[in-house]
Amino acid sequence: MTPRARRNKSKFFSRKPSKKAKGKSRQGAVVNSAIAVLSLFLIAFIFSFSQRTTQKGISIKVNFPVLPDPKTPTEIYKEPIQDIEVEVLNGCGKSGLAGSLSNHLRINEIDVVRSENAENFEYTETLVILRNEHLPHLLKVIKALGIDESDPRVKKQPDESSDVSITLIIGKDFSSIKPFRNSPDIAF
Repeated sequence: MTPRARRNKSKFFSRKPSKKAKGKSRQGAVVNSAIAVLSLFLIAFIFSFSQRTTQKGISIKVNFPVLPDPKTPTEIYKEPIQDIEVEVLNGCGKSGLAGSLSNHLRINEIDVVRSENAENFEYTETLVILRNEHLPHLLKVIKALGIDESDPRVKKQPDESSDVSITLIIGKDFSSIKPFRNSPDIAF
């Protein structure tokens, strides 16, 4: 026998593949096919993504608002409320006047420590009474009320036992002071 014939008849070359080997080769073919399909999907995804990122669509313009120059601390600084302690007493009996006048004084940076009714409602005139020696405090309050310093309703009666700088008693002439002038809703 020739060596070639011997090789053909040998067990090594003449064996038929077993069923296990056929199953493994099919399984390998399925896995390879799946990898090929997934590779195609990946390439398609990358292509699609690159097209979307490089696509020239509607341009979006962002406009930031122009902000004013920042203010310096000296521009922001506001004078603190002065050490003027005022009590506002309703001496005419009209409801809500003491509260309204207190709000007006607070807007004008005057500290109202008390706002209540007077001992009676028989005051015909509004009185501004200075209880200590601080004339600038009195001037600031009467300016906020629109009253002149020479007005007879402005009184200087120092009282060391008082815990306030100024006592303001609202009388029946309340419509003559600045916050209540020309107020048709507040009438006696």
